[in-house]
Amino acid sequence: MGCDDAGVAYKDAIKRDFEADSRVTHVIDVGAKEPSDKTAYPLRAAAAARIVERVVGLELARRLAREWLGYEFDTTTASAKKVDEIISLEA
Repeated sequence: MGCDDAGVAYKDAIKRDFEADSRVTHVIDVGAKEPSDKTAYPLRAAAAARIVERVVGLELARRLAREWLGYEFDTTTASAKKVDEIISLEA
């Protein structure tokens, strides 16, 4: 799991939930570990994505993809700069 600086508290809480769940064998935390870590979330997402291979079944992946297609990005948000990071990762 991973997050940017704004999501550390959420990630840590969910990580504790996962670690307490008998169905979860282990959790890999790719950061951020502190709110002072300003690494852009696209880099954290890429790090987490590299670890996750064929974990999600086909039908769930298709459902998530259909849902995702309906989302619209608000280019006026502070995240616009981070989306530029994603674009540079794709290049």
